[in-house]
Amino acid sequence: MATPTASRSQHHHQEMTPGSFANHLAAFSPLPTAPRSVGQSPAYLSKKSPAHVSALQHQNLASSNLNGAINFDSPSAAALGLNLSLPTLESVTSTNIRADEDERRRRIETILDLLKTRPGRVSEEGVERLARRTGLECLWEDAPDGGRTLSIAGRGVLIDVDFLDNSVTRVSLSFPTSPDSLAEGAPRAAKILKDQLTPPKGVSPICTDLSPFTAHLEQLARLDKLSSPPHLNCFEAISGIYGSLRQIFEWEKERLRAEAKRSNNERLLADDEMLEAEVLCKKSGRPRMHAGKQVGLSLEYWKDQRLLPPPRRPSSAIDPDSLGPRIWSAVISCEASPAELYPSVRMSTDWVSDDVCKVNDDDAAAAAAEVEQPHIIEWLDPPPTLLDAPSTAPDGSLAPISSSSSTASLPNVRFVARLSPPVTVPLPVAYDILAAVGLQIPNESLRATTYDGLLLSGSASATTGNSGGGSGGGDDYPRATAKRNVPVVGTDGALRNVRHNASLYVQKQDFGRVIEEIPFAHPRQLVAILPVLRQYAFISTVLHNSFPPSATPSITPTTTNAPILPPSSPLPSSSSSSSSSSPPPPPPPPPLSLASLMSSTAPLPSPDAPLPLSLTLATTPTPRLTLVFPVLSHVQSPSLNQDDAAAGATAGSTTTDAASTPSEAPSSLGTVGVEIGPNAEVVLVEQDVFSVTSESDGVGSDVQKITRALEVVEDVGVWCEWMRGRKQKKGEEEGEAGNT
Repeated sequence: MATPTASRSQHHHQEMTPGSFANHLAAFSPLPTAPRSVGQSPAYLSKKSPAHVSALQHQNLASSNLNGAINFDSPSAAALGLNLSLPTLESVTSTNIRADEDERRRRIETILDLLKTRPGRVSEEGVERLARRTGLECLWEDAPDGGRTLSIAGRGVLIDVDFLDNSVTRVSLSFPTSPDSLAEGAPRAAKILKDQLTPPKGVSPICTDLSPFTAHLEQLARLDKLSSPPHLNCFEAISGIYGSLRQIFEWEKERLRAEAKRSNNERLLADDEMLEAEVLCKKSGRPRMHAGKQVGLSLEYWKDQRLLPPPRRPSSAIDPDSLGPRIWSAVISCEASPAELYPSVRMSTDWVSDDVCKVNDDDAAAAAAEVEQPHIIEWLDPPPTLLDAPSTAPDGSLAPISSSSSTASLPNVRFVARLSPPVTVPLPVAYDILAAVGLQIPNESLRATTYDGLLLSGSASATTGNSGGGSGGGDDYPRATAKRNVPVVGTDGALRNVRHNASLYVQKQDFGRVIEEIPFAHPRQLVAILPVLRQYAFISTVLHNSFPPSATPSITPTTTNAPILPPSSPLPSSSSSSSSSSPPPPPPPPPLSLASLMSSTAPLPSPDAPLPLSLTLATTPTPRLTLVFPVLSHVQSPSLNQDDAAAGATAGSTTTDAASTPSEAPSSLGTVGVEIGPNAEVVLVEQDVFSVTSESDGVGSDVQKITRALEVVEDVGVWCEWMRGRKQKKGEEEGEAGNT
């Protein structure tokens, strides 16, 4: 009988003896520390082979060590010695499932929050989706011209948007349940909304972002939801505050006009806009309803370059307000707040008396004295606004009515002023601001950020590596540096650039806070805070102009945006930077430190070297700026005696022997210190640049103009060059007088 032959695929397995196969299996058996064994393939083992039986016995033996709780698929897993039961595995599995669901929900919420920051593009679907997301109702209607009209409606606001081929052709805004006073400003608000939905010339509507329109639509939807007709209308409450603030503004404007005529102030009488700017920056602010790019009420309280003549605005400009300097304002709105924790809103137009100011008219002398003294506004306290039985918000959020009473209750709504732009202040000042409106800073919101770190974050190249705040560096290291070209008009009228290397030092680092919004119960609280906001708005403007953002390496010259102040004129004249065809400046030498400049043996900087400026900021008790810079002394001549030469030198100047020919004396350091008070009043506290002798020679007037120059230019670099120019001009005049 013939012996059957094995197949070719299994020939090499059948030629092995059982002993050799067992050794082969042992060599590839999984170790106890392996995470998981690899099952034997049927192509290599036969179910009836001794090796297969041995492997099954090995697995059953390992499984029996777990008391029959669970069977493992490999001996290595069984060797771990895990004594797990089914209830334990179920609890672990359910916990993992819940953790996965929480993580999935958190990721979805993160994605939704990210999508909210990108509202989309201008289109029919985009505007409708945005309106529905804010909780407003939408209704489409076909227009006779082939377009479509989207009606966005709430309980007290209605917005109609006309589309034609996904382009917005018209926007109308109305308040059906509000008085006629709101209807007067509705066309201006509709124009702002239409401008935000209209792309620039040559740009497709699908490329226009909805972000500006989103902010205003969300504001209108928020005020509409907080209203409770017919008792509470947030739009009408804000309109009442606007009427009272406008009454105060017009009264202060006419009062200032009368004072300007009495004192013959040509600057204020020359232009009505200059008069309004003075009221805006020194009095109770300028309220505006639906002005500029802002829908709603904004109280403007500060304006950059307020002392400069207003720029010429072409009549064809789309947005004339965008051509002028930056204006700091507080946008007045409403927000949800429990009536038990903070005073509620009040609907009234009687926030101030009809006379506005408390005037003493006993006799003419008292009236004349009142004109010179600061006026006192006669504020009124309107009665509270009460509502009917408490209600519940449909979305489950805070109801607009307090539930403290079943018959009449206060609304759970309060006034709030959102600062645009936000103002950075030291932490003690932030405590005082919120304490003035009856609030405190929550401890959980406090952060270890410094005032100078928040103020200059992203505005200048920080040398301490701590631009966001916190400790670092110390007083001996600059907090920020800036290298730039400052355009200067010389005494001959020629324009040239002076290279500056400015460093900012902080005398004592204080914690800081960014004020973004201020709740208030009465407009007098907001008006009382304006002087402090102007104080730190001016400091922010000066430091940002002096240490501009450094998008390029520091060796690349940058040009300041501040006005140029000629030394022979009290007001600056506009000019541009140097021409691009001028040769590039030579590489600057290593900067001189303040210690080396103070040394009498230190080498003098070359004419092409950057001018080192040292600015020190102190925040307590009153904000103070101290500038140290090289000052050019007057031109010396043999005819000048020793006393005349020493009269124009400063305390830290270096002296040289008089030459036989006129020569320019070496540079000396000058120090000027000013304090910034409320309403951005600049007060001179120290200076050694100009000698104070008498008013007849004009030196005393230069001292008086130091603070005025900083208020005009709002830039330390231009301010420094004005003082150096005035000092040089004064030295030349004294030299000519000595020669004669």
